[in-house]
Amino acid sequence: MLRFLFPCLLTILVCSSSLLTAEKELFIINEDSSHFAHTRKAEEMDVAHLEAFIDQYAGGKVTHLFLNPNAQRASFRSKTREAIWDPVPGVAEETLHERWKASGNWALHWKILHDKGIDPYEVWIRRCREKNISPWISMRMNDIHNVNEPQHYHHSEFWRSNPQFRIDPNHTGSAWEPYALDYAHPEVRQHQMNFVEELLERYDADGIELDWLRFTKHLKSKEDAHFIDDFVAEVRKRADDWSKKRGRKIQIAVRVPSHPDAAESIGLNAVHWAKQGWVDMIIVATFWGTTNFDIRFDRWRERLGEDTAKKILLLGGTECMTGAYPGAKFTMMDVPTLYGFADNMRYRGADGIYLFNWFDRGQHPVADSIYQEMLGGGLTADTTRTKERRYLVGFLNVGAPNDVQLPKETDQSATVRILMGANPAELGTAFLVLAFAKRNGLESAAFSVSLNGTELGLHEKESSLETLGSDPARAVKFHCPLDSLRRGENEIVVRQTSGEKQRLVWVELRVVP
Repeated sequence: MLRFLFPCLLTILVCSSSLLTAEKELFIINEDSSHFAHTRKAEEMDVAHLEAFIDQYAGGKVTHLFLNPNAQRASFRSKTREAIWDPVPGVAEETLHERWKASGNWALHWKILHDKGIDPYEVWIRRCREKNISPWISMRMNDIHNVNEPQHYHHSEFWRSNPQFRIDPNHTGSAWEPYALDYAHPEVRQHQMNFVEELLERYDADGIELDWLRFTKHLKSKEDAHFIDDFVAEVRKRADDWSKKRGRKIQIAVRVPSHPDAAESIGLNAVHWAKQGWVDMIIVATFWGTTNFDIRFDRWRERLGEDTAKKILLLGGTECMTGAYPGAKFTMMDVPTLYGFADNMRYRGADGIYLFNWFDRGQHPVADSIYQEMLGGGLTADTTRTKERRYLVGFLNVGAPNDVQLPKETDQSATVRILMGANPAELGTAFLVLAFAKRNGLESAAFSVSLNGTELGLHEKESSLETLGSDPARAVKFHCPLDSLRRGENEIVVRQTSGEKQRLVWVELRVVP
């Protein structure tokens, strides 16, 4: 079960915000540096609309807002790097403004706020405290959006003028990762640390998140991981210095891949950071394009050891989309998949749920009316057990291992494991949905399916393919007797009984109360 009421939670929340109590389950939403500007009009760039943005999260189940003020540039007038609206060398002002407008007016709208003397993050942090929400600052540690366009207005002059500090200084192709800054260079670490210090000084937040999943390439080799270790240790020192000045502890969170070995494989030694006392919260998640529906928090706690595990909060992070295997076409999450994800995190022992790229105003992944309903009800067991839920097969797309199960060829028995965190005795009607890729003979192919050793006899065509990932051409739905289901891992075996060999690309358990 979720350890939301674990004794250390009370201590942490009292230190970080006197407004929060341990009765609330941890429910964190990350607000990125551009979304508000993208989804509002110029005339909405004022304090009233900034406060209204926070107000929508008040009175429901959201406990924390992680406010992201940067990509490479800052969304405020920074002392240590350019603001998002600053000029770009070699780009005419008129051309730059045209590019701002074409890409959603992020730069223009933040400039309007700045020209009015308004810092949105100061407003948001103050309003969060007034509304009983814990405000944090989230720093992207290596943002590389649009780096294959050297004159894009996203880029800092530090990045633009120092190709020697990149993962591959000679790279000129379309792939983004080789353009990332390499933390093995002391100049890179100092550049980033200057911004950390500025954020700690400027904003009276409850904590700072180091987001190592936006993006994921920080070193040429994991053998250089000690450079990032040293960086995190220094952040802890500076946060402690500011804790003394503020009179309360400033927490540190890190966002890393959802398997401890996968995190270490890319030089992110989060277990080590926790054992050293450098971090207070570890958010384990995936990168853009998929969501891992089976995060093994027991692996994390085993690596952390009993004493450290008692001091660290572990949260399950979801993206706004999901895919079934590397290279598969992803699909946007819907609220039933989020409820299924929350059930699974609860079963695996998470301390809470963290949403990344889940935005208001229908930007993605769901319509705003549905989003607001989700905020009000939250992701608690009491809420999810009364809602439709979808339990999917996903994977981890950062580092190794990646826990990939799909696709499967059907010329032999195809076995797939799927996690369902709900108690079968509390379910209404359950279905197994299987989807197959486009292939000759697909419509006439026949299959037999067993669930935990029980043969599933009746099935029907699943007519709606829009909510299924992997670009399927045919899907079939099987009714699952409740006594065939298990709370925890379920084993599905698919056998083709006639027709040409097919490719299984999507598996889910769907529950309708």
